[in-house]
Amino acid sequence: MPTLQNSVSIAAGVTSDVLSGALNSIVPPNVRGASVRYSYTGSATGLTAEGWVGTRNVIESGAVSTQNRIPIIPDDIVEQQIPAWPNERLQLKVTNTTAGALTFFYRVTVDLY
Repeated sequence: MPTLQNSVSIAAGVTSDVLSGALNSIVPPNVRGASVRYSYTGSATGLTAEGWVGTRNVIESGAVSTQNRIPIIPDDIVEQQIPAWPNERLQLKVTNTTAGALTFFYRVTVDLY
C-alpha cells in the first residue's frame, strides 16, 4: 500500500500538481489495478484542489478544508475507493487563489491488487 504524504507551500496565484515526480504517482504495470484514496487539508482559506486518475477527473475543483495539519483518516478523506488501472498517473492539482503563500497538506493512499 504505497502512501504519498507531504506538506507543500503553494505560492500566490499558482496551480501545482503536488504529486508530479513522485515515484508512486503512477500505478505499477505489474498489478491488476488499484484503489486510490485522496485526503487533504490546507493552512487557510483560498486553496482549491482537484484530483485526477489517468484522464478521469475524479474530484472536481473545490475548496480545501482549513484544518492546518496533515490529514487524519477518516476525518479528512475527500474521496476513496477510486479505481485505477496499471500505468495510470495520479494527479492532485492545487491552486492558491490568494495574494500570499499557503500550505497544502496531503495524503494519497494507493491500495494495489
